[in-house]
Amino acid sequence: MKTWIIEPRDSLIVRDGRPFGLGAGIRARSLDFPFPSTTTGGVRTRAGLNRDGMFDANYITAVKEISIAGPLLVELDKNGGIQDWLMPAPADALIARDETDAGTVQIKPLKPINDSSALINIKKDLLPVGIATSLKAKPLKGPNFWYSMRFKEWLLESEDFVVTPNELGHDGPEKDSRVHASLNEALTTGETGDNNLFQTRGLEFRRGFKNDGLENVNQLALAVFVEDSERAQEIRPGLAPLGGERRLVAWREDVADKTSEIRQCPQEIRSKIISSSCCRLLFLTPAFFQQGFCPEWLMRPRRGVTPVLKAMALNHYQVVSGWDFAKVKTTDDHRTVVGEPKPTRRLVPSGSVLFLELAGDREGISDWIDDTWFRCVSDDDLTGPMDPRKDGFGLAVLGTWDGLPLKME
Repeated sequence: MKTWIIEPRDSLIVRDGRPFGLGAGIRARSLDFPFPSTTTGGVRTRAGLNRDGMFDANYITAVKEISIAGPLLVELDKNGGIQDWLMPAPADALIARDETDAGTVQIKPLKPINDSSALINIKKDLLPVGIATSLKAKPLKGPNFWYSMRFKEWLLESEDFVVTPNELGHDGPEKDSRVHASLNEALTTGETGDNNLFQTRGLEFRRGFKNDGLENVNQLALAVFVEDSERAQEIRPGLAPLGGERRLVAWREDVADKTSEIRQCPQEIRSKIISSSCCRLLFLTPAFFQQGFCPEWLMRPRRGVTPVLKAMALNHYQVVSGWDFAKVKTTDDHRTVVGEPKPTRRLVPSGSVLFLELAGDREGISDWIDDTWFRCVSDDDLTGPMDPRKDGFGLAVLGTWDGLPLKME
């Protein structure tokens, strides 16, 4: 597996699907973070280029077989290497105001609690999640991304702690708004009176905290993980457009192999999962499930272990679509139309957490951990063109859970 760093040179626009055509108030808005399908398309396009730098349609079948995971957000050092990983905020972490110190916040874990059929109507025998004691402080919105050290500590032991928001993480790429003048074929802005202005809102891959000088601004980038294959070996570094408005990004391989730090499950996490036969599964990228929020492929027996879903913590679902350029058709008036809209799919957002019981012996659970850690565990898309696990949806890591539901006080 190779890690490729994608560093945007311009503000990156990953369209949110809203109309962007002629008319007053033309705006192209970006999502807060790219879906895996965007970077996967970029990787496969790079793998399908011929010697002239043009995409060769003869490679379509080969590039579709390339398995990609990601993207993840990374912070770069002064030399352009990966300095730190920024992980999506876990959905089982409740952030509340610290009443004793205005500069800090409390982090409280959400855990499964004893079932009470008189209070809930959750289907599929799932337990609700919550905190055992009442909370007087007001819940707050925390950073969208956590620093890797805090994230690893949370995987190892989800317990109460107090921290400043800046030490926990940040919200990722900043939003950048620009107003442009459209050009016609004569490279002029059009006739007087025409509506020639439009606005774009993209992602600026840098992050600095309030009152920080420019020297303290951190450069951000995307990291994707590409499985080795004959066609994947053809990916070359360099500048190329990605996303809307053909904004430029720089592609380069992470020769330092920083991803080796997170590709393997830490031994202390492995030991606790084997001991309790229970775990938390956290998604680093959005996941696709046929039944909306409930996984099927992940629940199948693997390595002699049958997972049982006991509870889950997740935020509002996301929606992904796209444009399928492989479809070419001819209209009744003999025009050739390249591409058509892809079916819309609902996704479980990144940061979502599944609480699982693992039915199996110790050796099987250890093998199951190896087969699940840093793997994509989405369902198959039976009715559409997606191959979610190969496309990078549902990249998972594991955390500890003792398997004991909380008792409400």
